[in-house]
Amino acid sequence: MSKLFYFVFFYQKIFISLAPKIELTDISQIDSTTVELTWNYNEKYDRNIQIQYRFSHNKSSWITDNQLYTHPTTQAIISNLDSNQNYRFRLISYDRLGRMTILTPARRVTLKQTDQLNLAIPQITDAWITNEGHINLKWKMNDTFLDHIDEFLIYYRLVNSNENFTKIIVPNIRFPMIDSYTITTIKPNEKYELRMATYSNRGLSQMSNSMEISIPLSKIATTITTKENHKYFVEFLASNSRRLNFNQKNLDEILENLTKSKTDNPTQIMHDLASPNASTSENKHSDLLYLTIGIISGILLILIIILIVMCVLRILQRKKFIGKFSIFLKIKINIFLSSSSCQVSQWFGILL
Repeated sequence: MSKLFYFVFFYQKIFISLAPKIELTDISQIDSTTVELTWNYNEKYDRNIQIQYRFSHNKSSWITDNQLYTHPTTQAIISNLDSNQNYRFRLISYDRLGRMTILTPARRVTLKQTDQLNLAIPQITDAWITNEGHINLKWKMNDTFLDHIDEFLIYYRLVNSNENFTKIIVPNIRFPMIDSYTITTIKPNEKYELRMATYSNRGLSQMSNSMEISIPLSKIATTITTKENHKYFVEFLASNSRRLNFNQKNLDEILENLTKSKTDNPTQIMHDLASPNASTSENKHSDLLYLTIGIISGILLILIIILIVMCVLRILQRKKFIGKFSIFLKIKINIFLSSSSCQVSQWFGILL
């Protein structure tokens, strides 16, 4: 029994140590010369990952893509391949000593010549920078293929770098039709390349036309300054609203105007806060009216309390007087009765 236990224990150790840390799960063809690789991490992997590929029909040397991938990136796009060719792809890595480690077995894929007439290919018509410093992308489609499109795929990357495309999947809504999208994860003072594709039950279409757009630094800087000023004034108004005699409605209006403004002037706004406008004066008058009503109500309450106290004292005094008067009356009656009894006895003595 103990031998069987040790055998199972060592077998599990060997099996776990030989299990791949990364698994190349899928290779999909985007167009005649482009493929997309997808992989999964079976455990956390801290080293850089690279892609190698070569032709399958001969013993050609492996070509290493210069792009480096790290966790948690799980997809990459390889372009500029030869159509109607068989390729093998694999993932590799290098240790600190520069020795290559093969992470996944090679997978084979055949690039087929795709027909553009059978797949819906979007056409990028316009791209511009929004006030928030984002990229707004607009495209158009042939109406014939709208009902067959399941997803729009947006690809973007930096022009002056070796980075691969970043992919965004936009689900298609049949009605109303989607024809625009805003890209928010961008860097200032950079130039981006934009491309698109569609996915349907027929597969992945070819990439659309390419469009380049530059992100000015001033847009991002203005947006950041606006956000910082907005945060500063929100804290300022929240902490000084009672002192400045603001109600919630006026505070919301000020914050809404502050959000809509493209540029902020802290000195001017603080000056406006220090000298309230007409709406603030109206609030002061209403507060003064409430204060006057409160004072009058307090005075009336005090008078009512004094009146109640006086009535109670009056009742107590009346009870005390009645008690004293009853005692005095009883004494007088006793004196009168005693004197009258003496006189009666005297009368009887005279008569006798």
